Amino acid sequence: MPPPTPPQPNPQPGKDFGKDVGKDVSKDVGKDVGKDVGKDVGKDQSKIQAEVDWRSIMERAGSYPLEAFRFVREGLDHTVERASALGRAGGHDRSGQLANPESRHVSGQQLCLGLRDYAILQYGMLAPAVLRHWHITRTEDFGRIVYAMIDGEIMSKTPDDSERDFAGVYDFEEAFSAAQLSQRIGT
Repeated sequence: MPPPTPPQPNPQPGKDFGKDVGKDVSKDVGKDVGKDVGKDVGKDQSKIQAEVDWRSIMERAGSYPLEAFRFVREGLDHTVERASALGRAGGHDRSGQLANPESRHVSGQQLCLGLRDYAILQYGMLAPAVLRHWHITRTEDFGRIVYAMIDGEIMSKTPDDSERDFAGVYDFEEAFSAAQLSQRIGT
């Protein structure tokens, strides 16, 4: 692929202002989706830069759209950062486990709790609607997405980890009820 041509200065400033408004920008939408997925998960750098077969990973998981995979990956980063910060402070996470500031690993239970919090942080009162739109209606759905990414070598696990760790961590109706959302959002 040839290097991009540098932008040319406009000889008459203001003349072409707004000329691209309404132009089809959808052609590039999604072209970089998943580009950084797998970053900092302890994988070999060549694997991180390799092309990810998202179609195969998505088929393995089921009926979840690509946005759900991106959300889980970003939610994992959020959960790891939070657990690391708690560990530096000598605290325990919401699952009652002592947080380790040196580890980038979280359990299935910790990840489910972190994904709940991340969904509320990102989408507020719309969190349950967004997750339902992605076909995520129980914590087991998070497990299916995570294990599809593990099988695709985008994420890793320890020998003690299991997809069963995601089973019944919380009830979605309760965790994303209006009362819980209001309490967590502070409204």
